[in-house]
Amino acid sequence: MITASVFVVVAVQGCGSPGDGPHIPSRQPASQVVSPDWDNQQGWIGKQRDGEFLLFVQRFDRADAKFREAVKLAEEFGAGDARVARSLTGLGRAQAAHNDWQSALIQYERALQIKRKSYGNDHSDVADLLTDLAVAKLNLNQVKESRTALDEAKAIWKHIHATTIPETMFVDAMVKDKEGNLEAEDTFKRATDMYLSQIDLHKYPQPTVSLREARDCGERYCAWLDTHGKADQAKEYRQKLQPVKEWLDLLGQS
Repeated sequence: MITASVFVVVAVQGCGSPGDGPHIPSRQPASQVVSPDWDNQQGWIGKQRDGEFLLFVQRFDRADAKFREAVKLAEEFGAGDARVARSLTGLGRAQAAHNDWQSALIQYERALQIKRKSYGNDHSDVADLLTDLAVAKLNLNQVKESRTALDEAKAIWKHIHATTIPETMFVDAMVKDKEGNLEAEDTFKRATDMYLSQIDLHKYPQPTVSLREARDCGERYCAWLDTHGKADQAKEYRQKLQPVKEWLDLLGQS
């Protein structure tokens, strides 16, 4: 989260004689009311928000371009500024959406270094980035490195929330699957159940990101079940996922 300091100039008037009306400060020019820091970052905020919106609606090429512009503008505040990390994270996620995992990994690692210095090692932003990093490493077949990053993320979430969030649990299941660990089944199931429990299918509009994550996790779980000869359980969960898929179709999401 970006916190901007806004400085307001207030003219202090002397007390008038009895019967005088209240003295209302004259309106100051914008250049005197808003701090230079706030004014200077407006270009970055616009590019960043555009990138985040385009990422949300899955226009990944355009999101990539906006985040590159945002990174360039953020770097004007200093290479170690937290705004640089936010823009790098968005850029990495746009690249990951194109399966350009090596490029995404570079953005995540740089962003993580900044976040650690800005917030320390025990912060939710650090846990989020470590989870993204674990996914990138997993897709680059760096399974041990993926496990190391994920375990650190899990430790942070345990300290902050006393439980693992579904996104991290989903990645944990994928890593376990790559490791050949049969506990992947239970982890996939718990992650899928957690995602589904957080979705109210009677509300409109639906949170499309949550729907996509629930679908993706559930489909990976069903694939795992099919591979391991558990077709009945896979059929059960495909039925649970059907309303989610119908919502995504209705919303034009793939």
